[in-house]
Amino acid sequence: MTQSKPTAIVIDPYPDAATLLSELLEIVGLDVLDEIKSYDQALSSFRKHLPQIVFMDVSTTDQNSIFAIEGIKKIEPTCKIVALVADASHETIELLDTAKLDAVLIKPYTVNSVLQVLRQELKINVSKSKK
Repeated sequence: MTQSKPTAIVIDPYPDAATLLSELLEIVGLDVLDEIKSYDQALSSFRKHLPQIVFMDVSTTDQNSIFAIEGIKKIEPTCKIVALVADASHETIELLDTAKLDAVLIKPYTVNSVLQVLRQELKINVSKSKK
């Protein structure tokens, strides 16, 4: 019996970053259902696809990312949300703690850092593809 791939959406206002992460996620065995460039589209995409995991760029200066996280958790409390951050300062980590996120992935990310978050923090069994 074939096990289905974990599903995900990527929310990042930077198109190149979203594409890079989507490609990394596909390499490690996730099925990326959508790439969203704005927080305004996050909830509609989430409702449409109902992924198991959301990878979201989170900005301490843009409250829309926090509102999107709250909205996703309201729709599906068991959805795993991974914050994508470029800044790992104390203030950022504090904000992320209050947002009830499941994991944090610090940019720039690599296949190994993505695997570590998936395996160790989210307890999702994935492996690098042999492409």
